Amino acid sequence: MSEEGAEAVRAVRQRLSNVLSAVEQTRLRHVRRALRLVPTSGLRLVLDVGCGSGEPTLILGEEILAQERDAQVVGMDIAPQGPAKLRDAARRLGAARVHALVASATAPPFADGSVDLIWAEGSLRFAGYEPSLAALTPLLRHDGWLVFHEAVWLAEPDGVAGHELLRGARYLEEYRALARSHGLDLVSCMPLPHEVWWHDWYGPVEAFCRDSAFSNTPAVAAWAQGLLDEVAAYARAKGVYASAYMVTQKRGAPPGAPGSER
Repeated sequence: MSEEGAEAVRAVRQRLSNVLSAVEQTRLRHVRRALRLVPTSGLRLVLDVGCGSGEPTLILGEEILAQERDAQVVGMDIAPQGPAKLRDAARRLGAARVHALVASATAPPFADGSVDLIWAEGSLRFAGYEPSLAALTPLLRHDGWLVFHEAVWLAEPDGVAGHELLRGARYLEEYRALARSHGLDLVSCMPLPHEVWWHDWYGPVEAFCRDSAFSNTPAVAAWAQGLLDEVAAYARAKGVYASAYMVTQKRGAPPGAPGSER
């Protein structure tokens, strides 16, 4: 791709980001729903792993700090622009106990047994399930919580799993076994309705990418077609594929282990 084409794609991608930002509140409200599956009383340290620009982090902060005024909520991402945006947003909102830092999910700078709740919005898959959980689970106190949002198969895919979007999905029992292998019990699962992602993501993406202006630039047209292929894959998978919040809890540790005194 030429530099001119790459610049055109960057500009259009930013336009799409602005469109999606205007409609994502429906999806973000499910962060609040998922948080209700976790006992929030007594939380002291909450970590949002792979926080991006921090919209879920701010929601966690709002909900948790309303109940636990001394809690600390930390958004963490390996890409520095995300924590920078979160830091600015927290400052504008006066959220003094919401913090942001640049760090990897596989090398988090926290002591074992120091974290009450870890939240991960799609970040475990990108960082790698095994290395992420191996690094994050020890941070939890002995009965702490880890909530992760990932793609799940609700039924047999029957040939619809060819697109990259769908190849990362796992069955619920696979997530249960993964959690168990890292000392976590899968307590509950909250799939999001198909319409949530269609309304807040795929519907607007489809409308945006069918704009006739894209045909004027080959690089942008190819980029738009890739997104349309993803939209089609999501539509075909209705009823068998979803994103879901998996709520897990660390199994109890013997007295004297990190975090067991709490």
